[in-house]
Amino acid sequence: MHRLAEYRGAGSRAKARRHEGKGDPSIGRRVEVRPATLKRIGGGGLLVLAAAGAAWSAVDSAADEGANPVAAGLTSDPIRGVDGSTPFNDAIDRILRCRTAGREDCVGVVYVWSPSMPLSREGIVEIGRATEQLRIDLAVVEASEIEARAEALFPSDGAPTPERRLKSPEDALTSEMIAAGATVHQPSILVHRSGSLVGSAILGYKTADAYRAMVEERLRGDTAAPMRPTGSLPVVNDSVEWTKDYSVSGRPGAYFRSVAGRQALAYEAGGTVYLLNLRDGETSVAPGFVDFVPTPDGRLFVTPGANRRGLEFYDADEVFEAAAGGRGRRIDPIYVDRQLRDQYPSVGILETEALGAGRRTVYRVLTSWFDRIVFRDYEVQGDETGGETIVRPLTDRVAACPRVSIPILGPSGRELAGRDESSATTKIYSLSERGECQEVSDLGVQTGKVAWSPDGGQVAFAVPRGAVRDGSGTLWVGRDADLAGIYLYERDSGRVDLVDGSNDAQRLAFPDFVSPDSLVFLLSPESRRSAFRLVCCVSP
Repeated sequence: MHRLAEYRGAGSRAKARRHEGKGDPSIGRRVEVRPATLKRIGGGGLLVLAAAGAAWSAVDSAADEGANPVAAGLTSDPIRGVDGSTPFNDAIDRILRCRTAGREDCVGVVYVWSPSMPLSREGIVEIGRATEQLRIDLAVVEASEIEARAEALFPSDGAPTPERRLKSPEDALTSEMIAAGATVHQPSILVHRSGSLVGSAILGYKTADAYRAMVEERLRGDTAAPMRPTGSLPVVNDSVEWTKDYSVSGRPGAYFRSVAGRQALAYEAGGTVYLLNLRDGETSVAPGFVDFVPTPDGRLFVTPGANRRGLEFYDADEVFEAAAGGRGRRIDPIYVDRQLRDQYPSVGILETEALGAGRRTVYRVLTSWFDRIVFRDYEVQGDETGGETIVRPLTDRVAACPRVSIPILGPSGRELAGRDESSATTKIYSLSERGECQEVSDLGVQTGKVAWSPDGGQVAFAVPRGAVRDGSGTLWVGRDADLAGIYLYERDSGRVDLVDGSNDAQRLAFPDFVSPDSLVFLLSPESRRSAFRLVCCVSP
């Protein structure tokens, strides 16, 4: 019988003692990596798996001698370059040399990461393990290099002609990478064979085993569906009445969330979680290091614990009080579930009811991708006047939706939206208690993480420049003829609107709802500062 763990702690105005749920000790078990396979790079102390074998130059000698480059140990050090990555030009050159050699067994992976996405840095180790096991080449590319190349090819002052865009094999391959989804999310991985991309990009942080399985599927052709056209251009939403920008220091991560009832945003920058007050623009420090996600009612925060300790729950009242007093980093979680050690949490509310002087709420929390998408339900009871708080798991972990990446749970807890790796498009699924996922709708375009409106009737998402095609297969690029920006999908009507003025959104932008008709998103950074933009009103 599954043991229900619970915590009875002090109310929101007193320091809560910590409880760690006693989960299955096998959950989250990682394969040990021999110290000899790890290499430290850069000033930040990043540990990266150095693949075994010769450098990429082996492809030339192997091709000349007629040898199998994979059997000959064709794996490369993924950490060349001053920033810890393979220079993008080198990665392009590797693929094109495979094309020239015409070898079916010339196979590799391009891993695209971004400093603003902490898990994409951590994933370098995982993809390194996977490619070492598969004995295929690995190039680790920093996303800004692809963006710089795209800006040179597709200047924002207009759309270049196809002749200009495809004037060289290098330009054409860059365009194909962007269209495949390399810039939609970080990390993203592109699989190539014989000098050609195999299907669309695989998005999101995953374990080595998951990466290996998905790469193998790509190479078998099981899930390598070609990119689909997006169809007609959307209507531009011209109902925007006003915008307000909030300048912040540093480079916020793309996965930030609005806190219901607080007029605040929770975001990560440089491994620290901040709370941005939307009333006065001031920031304060909160607990955690990444993905500090509020519940839809603003009552709690959930976040992955450091060192995969487990999913941590924090009382929102306590967090905001401590943050205002400069003690945000020094408070303890009210509950830690050691069975959910994964990333990318999102939360829905299954039910809520008054309970004497307090309230009882059942939350569903979804995470991914330590080895799969999983969710678990929790009962939370508490006295809203500062009394006892109880967090109690109601179910064991439930696995859901194979081959869906970067999922976000809907506010009802009974739907999710994520990227179908078979079609490379974002879909909405209904979610059963047993984890069965039934497709409800297909947005028909690849996106990053979506945001749900408070009532679940709308979905907002971003599309980076050059990441979609029209029906003729031509890339849409440039500021005027571009499909890039923040979109609003009205579920009842099926209408999709491009939010007016959102072309300035950061390329890696995951918007969120601040209210039923207001959205917030990141602008492209300038100098050492960034800015969040609040837009009202966006409902069709």
